[in-house]
Amino acid sequence: MGAGIAVDFKRRFGRVPELRKQRKETGQCAVLKDDNRYIYYLVTKRFSTDRPEYSALKQSLTEMKDHCLTNGVIHVSMPNTGCGLDRLKWRKVRSILKQVFKNSGISITIYVKTND
Repeated sequence: MGAGIAVDFKRRFGRVPELRKQRKETGQCAVLKDDNRYIYYLVTKRFSTDRPEYSALKQSLTEMKDHCLTNGVIHVSMPNTGCGLDRLKWRKVRSILKQVFKNSGISITIYVKTND
């Protein structure tokens, strides 16, 4: 949690010990309950200096989707994950998102950080 969106996540939500206690591996999804919402932390790589694999992203998104379905989550807002410092290609990430969430009834809103 030393760079990119993870730093924002840590600053905004804290609770890093709670995340670490879940002992999630690459390709999994840690979850924090925050009042009436869930906060998902996709584990797409082992170290912040690593580059994620698309397969790990797909696995963690699938785990997030399964949690959503189990817990009645029908809308997820998220950044264009992996496409900043990790340099994944948005076209491929978008394709994975569509594939994972197809026919799930879950809508996804993607937010893109601008340099303004």
